[in-house]
Amino acid sequence: MRAPFVLLLGMVMVLGACDGRFSRLEATELLIERSSWDSLSVYSTFVRDPPFGTSEILAADSVSMTIFRANYDTLYHGAPGRIGVDDAPLFSDERLLVEVCATWKRLTTCDQRGVRASRKRAIVERTVTFPVTAAEYSVARYRFDLRRERLGFADSVWSAIETRTVPDALLRVYVPGGSSASVEVPVRPGVNRVDLSRRPGFRDFRYDIQSELLDNDSTLVLFELHGRNASQRTLLARDSVMVRARTPEERKEELSWLVESAGQVLLKELQGRISFRRAFVFINEWSYVALERTYDAEIEFQWQDGLRQRWSDVTLRLSIRFDGSRGVARLVRASSRAHEKWFSAWPDSIVFLDSLNHAP
Repeated sequence: MRAPFVLLLGMVMVLGACDGRFSRLEATELLIERSSWDSLSVYSTFVRDPPFGTSEILAADSVSMTIFRANYDTLYHGAPGRIGVDDAPLFSDERLLVEVCATWKRLTTCDQRGVRASRKRAIVERTVTFPVTAAEYSVARYRFDLRRERLGFADSVWSAIETRTVPDALLRVYVPGGSSASVEVPVRPGVNRVDLSRRPGFRDFRYDIQSELLDNDSTLVLFELHGRNASQRTLLARDSVMVRARTPEERKEELSWLVESAGQVLLKELQGRISFRRAFVFINEWSYVALERTYDAEIEFQWQDGLRQRWSDVTLRLSIRFDGSRGVARLVRASSRAHEKWFSAWPDSIVFLDSLNHAP
């Protein structure tokens, strides 16, 4: 009785295999035809390969197609055939993956082919102003306009790509050969006021500039414009700006303005209610500490006052930053009348000056 039962079971298994549940569904051909960069046609052929018998071309129960970008974003999902794909937003020569999947009963098989987007190039017009304010390295002005072009599908002609998408760009600023990493700031087409001080790495970037200027008369600062997305960056443009130390003549001119401004503040307090008939300020000697961006100068005030218009004078040591801040005046010497006026105006030989409005 056992032998017929085993034979019957074997017959059921064979029938089940021939029924297709154990068949293998395969893609034997996947063709992709393109007539332009913005369209493609997809054709596929599938066969059923049963364990017993010959293979046969089979119309699947359902067929779907998906097109993926290089970052695996989906550009299209639906039925295969002739479809449109917007090539304009894609990157130059970006690799696309076309996947066709067919299902027959409980079996599914997929096939994949790779295609590439058009070759593109960026035409960038830009201007860089740095530093915007002398000796201040925290702000740059960066203006750029971006035009994208792509190579023709059937020829070698470049044509403009019309798109409403605002490009996502990144400005990378650094001192070549410096010890710090670059400062990176997102920018948009048009005029950008780039505030570097709010970005990571600014202090090291500024230190690199100041260190170079201490050793040399100038230093190079690079501005790189990058297009960016989640998976890659593309260098669009690179500009170099030569930052140079101010000449002694320029430093002396800046110091003269600062001394004149400080003199107006001090003399106003010294003269009290009686205006000086004549007053002069002189710079006897001076130096500039580049690392601290601070001037140190010995200055002298001379003035005439009183009914007899007698002369008085004071000699001061002035320490003040290039932007008019952190001013400190120390009394070094004073004539008798000037000494009396000084200590009538201030209780000490040291006077701290409020920030002077230093025009750039």
